Amino acid sequence: MKVAPAWLAMGRGPGYSAIGFSILEDAINLVQLRMGGDSPVISAAALLDVDGDIDQLLENPKYLKRLLAPALKEGFVGRKVYSCLPAEHYRLLYVNYKESQPGEGGAAILNQIKDRLDGPLSEFVVDYMPIRANAKNEDQLALVSVAERGVVIDYLERLRRAGLNVDALEIAPVAINRLLAAVAAPDNYHNSISVSFGRYKSSLSVFSGRRLILDREVLLGERDIIQQLCRSLDVDESFARRMLRQQVATPAQTNAEDEARNGALPATVGQILKPLFLKLSNEIEKATAYAASQTRGEPIRQLFLLGAASEWPLAHQVLGEIVKLPVHVLSPVASYEPLQDFLSVPPELSDSCLPLSCGLALRGWAG
Repeated sequence: MKVAPAWLAMGRGPGYSAIGFSILEDAINLVQLRMGGDSPVISAAALLDVDGDIDQLLENPKYLKRLLAPALKEGFVGRKVYSCLPAEHYRLLYVNYKESQPGEGGAAILNQIKDRLDGPLSEFVVDYMPIRANAKNEDQLALVSVAERGVVIDYLERLRRAGLNVDALEIAPVAINRLLAAVAAPDNYHNSISVSFGRYKSSLSVFSGRRLILDREVLLGERDIIQQLCRSLDVDESFARRMLRQQVATPAQTNAEDEARNGALPATVGQILKPLFLKLSNEIEKATAYAASQTRGEPIRQLFLLGAASEWPLAHQVLGEIVKLPVHVLSPVASYEPLQDFLSVPPELSDSCLPLSCGLALRGWAG
């Protein structure tokens, strides 16, 4: 039985989204939604582990095509994708500008950034998202992404040669914002923050209701935490990773037998994590102050944890104690009950539905 192409599926019964296609540090994630009804539903998902260097994989479109082929045959409709340019290939800038006439924001932003680029504007691809829009002739603020045109074209061409049709490119925080906005009430103007742990650094984003208002890098990643555990406890990397992934007993569940069996390792690891997470906490405090300045004093109400640290129960516990905020694990999306209910994530696909790809797949959904 052949799978119908996306344009044909849209014409009969429920339509299908483009495939959310995200490149992680050691895997590729694909998610597609069926778009009929009041809310979208996860229809297909795949998480493909990549052995070796992910950049080398991208440099070999034929190998990438072979890797994707079996997964794409399992329930995915069409080959149209929404993707993100890898973070190392673009810069994010904050730009203050004035819009003297409606519709002139783009020109005003380009005029502001042209002297901040290492070359003529024609050599770059620029996109922007207004963050603060005031009355005409007053200062406004936008988050601007800038990438070299040649890098963008090269990325698109590699995916095309791998058999994919890229319909749109965007930046990761915009996709995460879309995902969270999908389950936020229309009148919800609360501020929230997300922290996505990468291998070498992390990203911190602040959302005000359905708006993205801040995104910045934090120089703390999985490698720093693993190395600190190895130095402090004199263990190898594989053992350090196992310690981070172990479940944490609550005080009510802990007894003398548990302490003896586990060697009180969770408490020890927690003490090692705290100084590292205090660095992250300082960045969260700065982001909180910025958010308050942009939203008339509205505080941060909750924190979403993504990436590697979402797999560490200790990180969830220690971070919550430090920042004094409710911490929700967002990866996979089924870990967060509102998203599980909204997307009706099938149990067999739960581990493959990661937030970035889900946010990309939601692009264009008129919810």
